Amino acid sequence: MKKYFITGVSRGLGLELMKQLVARGDFVYGVSRMEIPEDLTLNGSKEKWIWRSCDVAQDDEILQTIEHQKSINFLPDIVILNAGFFCLDKDELRWVDYQKLFKVNCEGALKWVEYYLPRFNARKGGHFVYISSLSAKFPSPLRSMYSASKAYTSTVFQGLKENYGSTEIRFTRVFPGLIKTAMSSDFKLPGVFIYSVSKAAKKIISFIDSGGGDLYFPYLRVLIQPLVALIPVKILAKLMKNV
Repeated sequence: MKKYFITGVSRGLGLELMKQLVARGDFVYGVSRMEIPEDLTLNGSKEKWIWRSCDVAQDDEILQTIEHQKSINFLPDIVILNAGFFCLDKDELRWVDYQKLFKVNCEGALKWVEYYLPRFNARKGGHFVYISSLSAKFPSPLRSMYSASKAYTSTVFQGLKENYGSTEIRFTRVFPGLIKTAMSSDFKLPGVFIYSVSKAAKKIISFIDSGGGDLYFPYLRVLIQPLVALIPVKILAKLMKNV
């Protein structure tokens, strides 16, 4: 049994990761801004998980969660930084919009690394996993803010991976394409380009079990993603709702 800490577990990929890990016998400490929904898998294994309300964009809530973990002597083997915020670009560039995304997608991930890293060093082992996006590698029209935030943290992880390459502390980056969640509901694309949440979670868990590294999927979307970035904005907008 391994111990996991996962952010953003109230729905989508985070919730599915938590469910699959608990179902196979691992222990999960999950946090999210919203409460997790009722679920048969989780209800039947309440001794295998803890949920705590924590908005990763609020420093005081992160500190309160850290204090709670200290009080119960919780130190995970694997940290999955999944919490994320997405919005389309506005007509005008406003730095405050970028700050909102960076607060969640960058600070909301790296503050946990800052806390756990010295503890992993003392223990001589640990694994950080950042759920990035293909947009971090292939920015597309209307998504520059989101792409920039994901690219920022992904780049920090690459540097950490190189810095700690000679230790037992690992840094994994996951670059998924569209996963069928509320976040992807604005995109009108054929199903072949969108991964189911359960399939994505299974793939990520298997990759972590194998030792991690850099994971890109689905393969077809990876192949065509550079072409998506060349689509004119007016055409791309027609593939999205409410744009």
